Amino acid sequence: MAGEKSNSKNQNIPQKGEVDFICGGPPCQGFSGMNRFNSGQYSLFKNSLIVSFLSYIDFYRPKYFVMENVRNFVSFKRSMVLKLTLRCITRMGYQCTFGILQAGNFGVPQTRRRLIIMAAAPGEKLPLYPEPIHVFNRRSSSLTVQIGTKKFKTNCKYDESAPMRTVTVYDAWSDLPEIPNGANDEDIIYKSKPITHLQKLLRYPDNRYAESILSDHICKDMSPLVQARMALIPICEGSDWRDLPNITVQLPEGLKTSKLLYTHHDIKNGYGPNGALRGVCTCASGDKCDPQDRQNNTIIPWCLPHTGNRHNNWAGL
Repeated sequence: MAGEKSNSKNQNIPQKGEVDFICGGPPCQGFSGMNRFNSGQYSLFKNSLIVSFLSYIDFYRPKYFVMENVRNFVSFKRSMVLKLTLRCITRMGYQCTFGILQAGNFGVPQTRRRLIIMAAAPGEKLPLYPEPIHVFNRRSSSLTVQIGTKKFKTNCKYDESAPMRTVTVYDAWSDLPEIPNGANDEDIIYKSKPITHLQKLLRYPDNRYAESILSDHICKDMSPLVQARMALIPICEGSDWRDLPNITVQLPEGLKTSKLLYTHHDIKNGYGPNGALRGVCTCASGDKCDPQDRQNNTIIPWCLPHTGNRHNNWAGL
C-alpha cells in the first residue's frame, strides 16, 4: 500500500498520518460456536484475517480503533487468540480494553452478544463502554467473561435496568407487507403506515414523510415440504421445530409426507412415554451412523433429532 494513491476503482487510499480512527470486524466464521466446521481450511483462512486487520493498525497508527467479533472469540482455543491479540495491540504501544456488549441493549431487536476491543494511542484517553439504553433479557445480558481463574467485566454499572424498554421483532417487522413464496421483487411499496417508533426511524431517517420503498424483501422459493413444516410450527413464544407434529400431510401434486420413525434406543435420553424409542439412527445407541437409517419426506426433519444431542437439541432452530 505504501505510495499508492488510489485503488483499481479510482478510490482514494488514505496515507500514513491521515487516519484517526479504524473500526472493523474481521470475519467471525472460524470463531463462531454456531459453525460446525470452524476447524476447516476456509474457517482457518478467515481467522487469519485478524492479523490482516492488526497490520492495518500497525501501518496507519490511528489515534483510536475498535475491533468487533463474536462472543466465542474470548474463549476460542482457551482464550489464546484473545490473549495474543491483546498482546499484539499493547506491543504496538496502544492502551486497550475488551468487553462483551449485548446489541439488544442498544435497540437491536435480537440477541447479539459481541466482543468489543477498544484501543487508544499513547497520549489519548481510552474511552469507556456505553451504558445500556434498552432493557433486555437478563439471561442474554450476562456480560461477564472468565479467562483462566479471572473474571472480567466492562465499566457498565447497570446491567439489569435501562431507561428504555426492549425493542422487539414486532417493532421492526409488523409493518412489512405479506409476500408469497418465491417473491423476488427487489423494491415494493409498503401497504401501511409505520406502526412503531422504530419503523418511523427506519422508513423516514431524514424525517421526510414521503412514500417509502421497501427493498430486498424477498423470499426463497421453498419446496412444498418446507412450506408445510413452517405452517405447522405454532405461532407462539418459544416455538421451534421441536413443536412439529409427527403426522402425515397431503402435499400438492398428490404427494404425501411420511411419519418419522424412531427405531433405536437413545442411550443419552432414554425411553419416551410408555417405553417409546427416541433414536433415529444407530449412533443413538453408541454405534456408528448407518446411512440406511436416513428418512426423507417427513414433517419432522430426520437430521434434527439425529444430531440434536450434540447441539443443545438445536434449540431455537
